[in-house]
Formats: sequence, C-alpha cells, structure tokens
Amino acid sequence: MENKKGQSMGIGTLASVAITFVVVGIVLSLGSDVNSDFQSEQVADSAAYNATGNAQTSLNKFSAKLPLIATVLVTALIIGLIYAYFKLR
Repeated sequence: MENKKGQSMGIGTLASVAITFVVVGIVLSLGSDVNSDFQSEQVADSAAYNATGNAQTSLNKFSAKLPLIATVLVTALIIGLIYAYFKLR
C-alpha cells in the first residue's frame, strides 16, 4: 500500500505509530499531573478551580479512549498489509 507521497507502507510503519502513541500517552499523563497540581493551588469553587477541574475531566476521558484508538490503528495497519499482500499477487 502506498501513501500520498508514493512511499510504501509496511510493518516498519508500526514502529513509528507505536512510538507516537507512547509519546501521546506520556504527554497526556504529564498534562494531567500538572493540571492536578494547578487545581490543588486554586480556591475551591472559583472559576480557575472549575476550569482546571473540567480540563482534568477532559484529559481523563481522552486518555480512557487510548486503547480503542490503538485497536483501530493496528487494525487499519493489518488490513492495509493484507490488501498490499494480495495486490502484489
């Protein structure tokens, strides 16, 4: 299977997808930690406290979807590899 630049995509693509996925997970984790620290420094029931709480909730919801996103990415890669295999025959 070829991408827009005409480069062949193969099993090597899985490594770059995996590294990107790990980096996204680390960034979400660190962002959640920093946001939690900011919220603990705010006055309860203030606008800043509520804003950091909402941001924390959003980060947690997105982080909970990471396994689903990983499953979709790997499935798409496997389907692409199967398609490329049968196209070459």
